[in-house]
Amino acid sequence: ELAPRDLLELLYPAPFRESLLKHAPGKNVDPRFVLSIARQESRFQTDAKSVAAARGMTQFIASTANDIAAQLNMPDFKQDDLYNPDTAILFGSQYLSNLFQQFPNQPQAVAGSYNGGADNLARWIGRARSNEADRYVPEIGFTQTRDYVYKVMANFWTYQRLYDAQLQPVAATTK
Repeated sequence: ELAPRDLLELLYPAPFRESLLKHAPGKNVDPRFVLSIARQESRFQTDAKSVAAARGMTQFIASTANDIAAQLNMPDFKQDDLYNPDTAILFGSQYLSNLFQQFPNQPQAVAGSYNGGADNLARWIGRARSNEADRYVPEIGFTQTRDYVYKVMANFWTYQRLYDAQLQPVAATTK
């Protein structure tokens, strides 16, 4: 609310709209959530590669990418395909869809699972004895994952304020 909208749109761009709108809605994932993950993972750097050998803007390790390729019936998939933005968004949308099936209506749990693993998130939710994010997020045992959840959710909140579900700019509201 304090920053000029032009600055916010520079800090929170919506690149690869066509791919996002092609893949995310069909997987029942809000394209703004995919943007939130990709922004946090790589700042939309298509050639990103982590020290753990995660590739592309949505940062998949080989084993997870191979699982997603099998789900998508892509027998000719190569790890370097993850450097293609359309493929990265397709894989990110599929993986997020899987996580949302495991954690329905819990974007915080999905973000945490993306970073720290679904089994860990299920354990932390169990420890909190609650499906309420305010209760289980503080129980996340990895500082990096807990911080990741806060950052992704801040991204998502900002993207929801800036863009509609078709990634078109939302008119600024006045008070």
